[in-house]
Amino acid sequence: MGIGALLLDGLGDTLRVSLTEDPWEEIDPCKKLVAYAQENRCSSPLYFSYEQLSSREVKVVPPLHREASVFAVVTEEEILQESFYEDIGLEFKEGKLTKTLKTVDMMLLEGECHSEKGLQKMISLQKAGVALGGDHSLSAYPIDSLEKVARGSPGFCIKLHENYTHLKMFKPSFILLEVPPFHVGRAREFFAFLAEEKFSYPVVVEVALDGDFDKELIRCSAEIGALLLDNLVQGLCIRGKPSLKERTRLAFNLLQGARKRSIKTEYIACPGCGRTLFGLQEVTKKIREKTGHLPGVKIAVMGCIVNGPGEMADADFGYVGSQSGKIDLYVGKTCVTKGILEEEAPERLIQLIKDKGLWIEPTCISSS
Repeated sequence: MGIGALLLDGLGDTLRVSLTEDPWEEIDPCKKLVAYAQENRCSSPLYFSYEQLSSREVKVVPPLHREASVFAVVTEEEILQESFYEDIGLEFKEGKLTKTLKTVDMMLLEGECHSEKGLQKMISLQKAGVALGGDHSLSAYPIDSLEKVARGSPGFCIKLHENYTHLKMFKPSFILLEVPPFHVGRAREFFAFLAEEKFSYPVVVEVALDGDFDKELIRCSAEIGALLLDNLVQGLCIRGKPSLKERTRLAFNLLQGARKRSIKTEYIACPGCGRTLFGLQEVTKKIREKTGHLPGVKIAVMGCIVNGPGEMADADFGYVGSQSGKIDLYVGKTCVTKGILEEEAPERLIQLIKDKGLWIEPTCISSS
C-alpha cells in the first residue's frame, strides 16, 4: 500500500519489498508494482497544487462505523448462496445471527430481489444490525433504504466526471464516491472541494475490480491506499468480479493496513538476515496462530537485537532474538524480560499480553 501510493505520486525509482518469507518470494510483488507504475505513467498527468489538502471536520452517523465503514454490493444470486452470512462477516451464536468485528456495516442491493428466501435473509440482516440500501447504479440518485438507516437525508452517489457542485443543494448523511482506475488526482480534487465548502459529509469510496485479481489488488491497494493514508476516506465499498467473501476481506484488509479499523492482530516482522537467531518464518507462524485474534494489538517478531528494536518502534509487544536459543520480550520500546528459552517464549509473550490487559479469549470476540 505505502509503496504503491508513493509510486502513484511519482516518488521513487527503485523498489525493495522486504518479506519474512524467503527472498525469492519478494520478486513477484516487486514486478507487479513496477508494472502498475509503468501503466500509470501512460495516463495523462493532472496538474494540481502540491499543497497539503485542508483537513475537514467529518460528522459520522449510522449506518457508518465510527472508525471506518465497509459497504458490500450484492446481487440476489449472492444473497441466495449458503455462505452469504459468512461472506459478509456474520455468525450464528446460540441460534441468533450476530455481528462480528468482520461484519459489513451496510449492504447495497444491486438490482432487485424477488425470491422469498432472499427477502427473508435481508430482514434477518436488519435484525442483526446491518443497514440495507437499494440499487445505486444510477449516479446522483439517493440511496433508498429499506428502513431508516440514518436520521436525516440518505446517502448520495457521486461519479468523478460529474458536476458535483450540486451537493450544495443537499445534505446527505454520507457520499458514495465512485473512483475509476487512475483517478486518484480527480478524487483529491473532490476532497479539496469538500474542504473548501466546509462540508462534513463522510465519504465512502467505491472501487470496481474487473480484471485479473492480483493486478487489481495492486492497483486498489495503491490508489485507495493513497486516499486512506491521506486520511480522506471514511469507508470502502468494493464491487466487481471477485467473490463477495474476497471483496469483503479485501476492504477490511485495506482499512487494517491503513490503520483505520482493526479487526485482527497486526504483525511487524523483519525479513531476516545472517544475524537472525531463530527460525523466523516458523516462529512468526506459531505466534500468529496463538495471537491472531487480538484486534488493535501490534506484535513485532524480530530476528536479532541489532535492528529489531528500531524496526518495531510502534509495536505494543516485541519478540526479539537476543542470543542463540534465547528471546527478549518488549513492551513498547522497553525490554521487560531477557534471555527466555526459545521454547518458552511464545507462552511468556501471551502471559505478558494478559498482564497488560489486552488478551481476549478467542471465543469471546464480538462486534464493536
